[in-house]
Amino acid sequence: MQSHPWLRIHEVELDLDDRQVYVHGEPVDFSATEFRVLAMLVANANQTLTREQIIFGVHHEGLVSTPRAIDYQVFSVRRKLGTAAAYLKTVRGVGYRFEPPVGPAS
Repeated sequence: MQSHPWLRIHEVELDLDDRQVYVHGEPVDFSATEFRVLAMLVANANQTLTREQIIFGVHHEGLVSTPRAIDYQVFSVRRKLGTAAAYLKTVRGVGYRFEPPVGPAS
């Protein structure tokens, strides 16, 4: 079974094949790690992911990362998402959640 190459939630779209992010239909440059962080959060929308889950999900085996490094990546992702950054919620003391508004995309 082949997975769908796009993740879309409201105005945030991820082309998984080309590793490209679009916000309001416009391409936005993301580093490889930023892309993996955003893709993981969007794919698990409305679920809180711990910093450790994000580290495990986005870094290659053997690469050392810290929860603070994930915080910085999320900070960078928020900055690049513009108004859609409001969907990226911090769950204090735990991690992060991508929480888009309920209802159709505007």
